[in-house]
Amino acid sequence: MDHALSKPELRQQKLGRAEFVAQPRTPITVVLDQVTGGYNIGAMFRLCDAFLVERLIVCGEEVSLRRRSTSQAAMGAQHWVPWQQEADAAAVVRAAKAAGSWVLAVEITAASVRLAALRPRFPLVLVLAASGPACRRAC
Repeated sequence: MDHALSKPELRQQKLGRAEFVAQPRTPITVVLDQVTGGYNIGAMFRLCDAFLVERLIVCGEEVSLRRRSTSQAAMGAQHWVPWQQEADAAAVVRAAKAAGSWVLAVEITAASVRLAALRPRFPLVLVLAASGPACRRAC
């Protein structure tokens, strides 16, 4: 019978800092477009850390990792995940497309592709937005 792993079992499997940094990164860039909530941004840092994404790009509002909500939600992942801030998500997406990246914008519409039918190509740029991608014109 399968069972949940205990804390010691989970920690035993965790890589040390040097081994973690040496891991190859997944060729995915996550672009947050106008996501402003500190808890949401912090959670994205943790997800990007878990999936070893190449880069997190936060567009729009200035992100301060000194904000308590953001740093608490990130739980230290901001020190591990390569990230940057940019003013305009559309410009980031246009540059990524020009460099040969495949762009995937998450949005629920009548024309949306079901997740099961998705066949991603890499390098991939995943655009997540607060309310409908503002970079739609560039995607």
